[in-house]
Amino acid sequence: MTKLLTGKCAACGGYLEFPAEAVGTTADCPHCGRPTELLLAPPAPERTVPLRSIIYTAIAILILVGGLVAVMVALKRAERVTGRKSEIPTATTPQPATAPAPAPNK
Repeated sequence: MTKLLTGKCAACGGYLEFPAEAVGTTADCPHCGRPTELLLAPPAPERTVPLRSIIYTAIAILILVGGLVAVMVALKRAERVTGRKSEIPTATTPQPATAPAPAPNK
Protein backbone atom coordinates (compact mmCIF):
# COMPACT_ATOMS: atom_id res chain seq x y z
CA MET A 1 0.00 0.00 0.00
CA THR A 2 1.40 3.39 -1.01
CA LYS A 3 1.38 6.19 1.49
CA LEU A 4 -0.38 9.33 0.22
CA LEU A 5 1.03 12.75 0.99
CA THR A 6 -0.57 16.18 0.68
CA GLY A 7 0.84 19.35 -0.81
CA LYS A 8 -0.21 22.63 -2.41
CA CYS A 9 -0.30 23.73 -6.03
CA ALA A 10 2.25 26.48 -6.66
CA ALA A 11 -0.15 28.25 -9.06
CA CYS A 12 -3.56 28.15 -7.39
CA GLY A 13 -2.82 26.98 -3.84
CA GLY A 14 -5.20 24.03 -4.14
CA TYR A 15 -4.48 20.95 -2.08
CA LEU A 16 -2.98 17.97 -3.88
CA GLU A 17 -2.78 14.35 -2.78
CA PHE A 18 -0.07 12.19 -4.30
CA PRO A 19 1.95 9.03 -3.56
CA ALA A 20 5.17 9.40 -1.55
CA GLU A 21 7.25 8.20 -4.52
CA ALA A 22 6.08 11.22 -6.60
CA VAL A 23 7.70 13.86 -4.36
CA GLY A 24 9.79 16.22 -6.47
CA THR A 25 8.15 15.35 -9.79
CA THR A 26 5.88 17.61 -11.84
CA ALA A 27 2.18 16.91 -12.40
CA ASP A 28 -0.85 18.81 -13.64
CA CYS A 29 -2.97 20.35 -10.87
CA PRO A 30 -6.51 18.88 -10.81
CA HIS A 31 -7.88 22.32 -9.79
CA CYS A 32 -6.28 24.72 -12.29
CA GLY A 33 -4.68 22.33 -14.81
CA ARG A 34 -1.23 23.99 -14.63
CA PRO A 35 1.90 21.93 -14.10
CA THR A 36 3.19 22.09 -10.53
CA GLU A 37 5.99 20.42 -8.62
CA LEU A 38 4.75 17.92 -6.05
CA LEU A 39 6.14 19.07 -2.72
CA LEU A 40 5.00 18.52 0.84
CA ALA A 41 2.89 21.26 2.39
CA PRO A 42 4.71 23.01 5.25
CA PRO A 43 3.48 21.93 8.70
CA ALA A 44 1.09 24.21 10.55
CA PRO A 45 2.94 26.46 13.00
CA GLU A 46 2.63 25.34 16.60
CA ARG A 47 2.37 27.63 19.60
CA THR A 48 5.51 27.86 21.70
CA VAL A 49 3.39 28.03 24.86
CA PRO A 50 0.35 25.75 25.04
CA LEU A 51 -3.00 27.53 25.29
CA ARG A 52 -3.85 25.51 28.42
CA SER A 53 -0.82 27.00 30.25
CA ILE A 54 -1.87 30.52 29.32
CA ILE A 55 -5.42 29.94 30.60
CA TYR A 56 -4.26 28.37 33.88
CA THR A 57 -1.81 31.23 34.47
CA ALA A 58 -4.54 33.82 33.89
CA ILE A 59 -6.86 32.01 36.31
CA ALA A 60 -4.12 31.84 38.96
CA ILE A 61 -3.45 35.57 38.63
CA LEU A 62 -7.17 36.36 38.98
CA ILE A 63 -7.39 34.20 42.11
CA LEU A 64 -4.36 35.91 43.66
CA VAL A 65 -5.66 39.40 42.87
CA GLY A 66 -9.08 38.46 44.25
CA GLY A 67 -7.46 37.21 47.46
CA LEU A 68 -5.48 40.42 47.81
CA VAL A 69 -8.62 42.52 47.39
CA ALA A 70 -10.45 40.35 49.96
CA VAL A 71 -7.64 40.82 52.48
CA MET A 72 -7.67 44.60 52.00
CA VAL A 73 -11.46 44.72 52.47
CA ALA A 74 -11.22 42.54 55.60
CA LEU A 75 -8.53 44.79 57.10
CA LYS A 76 -10.58 47.94 56.49
CA ARG A 77 -13.65 46.29 58.01
CA ALA A 78 -11.65 45.16 61.06
CA GLU A 79 -10.32 48.71 61.55
CA ARG A 80 -13.86 50.07 61.43
CA VAL A 81 -15.18 47.50 63.90
CA THR A 82 -12.40 48.01 66.44
CA GLY A 83 -12.41 51.78 66.05
CA ARG A 84 -8.69 51.89 65.46
CA LYS A 85 -7.16 54.09 62.85
CA SER A 86 -4.67 52.64 60.47
CA GLU A 87 -1.07 53.15 61.41
CA ILE A 88 -0.17 54.90 58.21
CA PRO A 89 2.05 57.83 59.11
CA THR A 90 0.51 61.16 58.26
CA ALA A 91 2.11 64.54 58.02
CA THR A 92 1.28 66.33 61.26
CA THR A 93 2.36 69.72 62.45
CA PRO A 94 4.47 69.68 65.61
CA GLN A 95 2.63 70.82 68.72
CA PRO A 96 4.04 74.01 70.25
CA ALA A 97 5.61 73.57 73.64
CA THR A 98 3.26 74.70 76.40
CA ALA A 99 4.36 77.32 78.89
CA PRO A 100 4.53 76.22 82.53
CA ALA A 101 1.43 76.98 84.50
CA PRO A 102 1.63 80.17 86.60
CA ALA A 103 2.17 79.78 90.33
CA PRO A 104 -1.02 80.00 92.36
CA ASN A 105 -1.70 83.32 94.14
CA LYS A 106 -1.69 83.31 97.93
